[in-house]
Amino acid sequence: MTTADDADTADVELDVETLGSLYLGGTAVGDLVDAGRITGSADSLARFSALTDGGPTPRCATHF
Repeated sequence: MTTADDADTADVELDVETLGSLYLGGTAVGDLVDAGRITGSADSLARFSALTDGGPTPRCATHF
C-alpha cells in the first residue's frame, strides 16, 4: 500500500463517488466544481478538466 506524506498536497481533491461520475461520463468537471464536489486551483482544475472532459455522452442502445 502506498500512502502520501502529510507534506504532499493534492492538486485536485475529489471523492470516489465524484470520480465515478466522471469515469462513467455525462458530467463535466466544471459542473462538479460549481457543486463543490471538486476543489483545487484554477490551473489544476483546467488541466484536470482537459484530461477528463470530452468523452462521448453515455447512452443505452438497447430498447426494451
